[in-house]
Amino acid sequence: MLQFDTNLLCIPKLGASKMSSRQGRTSSPLMSDFPRFKALWFFKSVLDADGNGYTNEEDFVRIALVHAVMFCKGAYFKDIYDMYIRNYQEMWSELARAADTNQDGVITFQEWHSYVTTLRSRVRSFEDLPEFLKKMIENHFSNYDENHDGQIDINEYRLYLCGKNMDLKLATDCFQTLLTGKDQARGTINKKEFCALMFDFLFSTQPNSGGTYICGPLQSVKSTVIDVYTHLAGV
Repeated sequence: MLQFDTNLLCIPKLGASKMSSRQGRTSSPLMSDFPRFKALWFFKSVLDADGNGYTNEEDFVRIALVHAVMFCKGAYFKDIYDMYIRNYQEMWSELARAADTNQDGVITFQEWHSYVTTLRSRVRSFEDLPEFLKKMIENHFSNYDENHDGQIDINEYRLYLCGKNMDLKLATDCFQTLLTGKDQARGTINKKEFCALMFDFLFSTQPNSGGTYICGPLQSVKSTVIDVYTHLAGV
């Protein structure tokens, strides 16, 4: 079972056969503050659609269009596209009211991290989150659920990691850490379980909590990717 070694910048303890996978991977000082690193990864992967280091309403419209295309399987239905855009514009407005502290129409990582840190002291489960944040996480499930059957299996998880340029040799071990109880027999993660795991990923300060690997083995991300993004985000 994967475990984070807090004496080694929170990089998981892996078998000797997998040690080589660390080469060329992230050794960012940010990994020493793993909760902050997770907040950055969520910000980069979920909120900042164009990857320019901050998020704004335009990013949310981009995200809306991606989900609309996925829902319509590539077809164009104006009413559905408009519905997705409206919904994401509403989510943006709610997030901006909560996190855009200087009201400049842009949310930086620093503002996002401050919001997450404040929210962490107020929430105990996914159900406690503001509605807009719950919707964002629920919608993010579709980025994993390739066949739209309401379940994430190991193959879909591996595809998601591939899209993030993570080490696929770690996928099976990481996925197993996410399965509990009935999940283990079923071998899949449903949307409710995904939301709980994503909540844990974003808000837990424990290095070996249940949702640690829902976004993949972050230690396998190439250091250049992290260095470039932290520069853009002003971290």
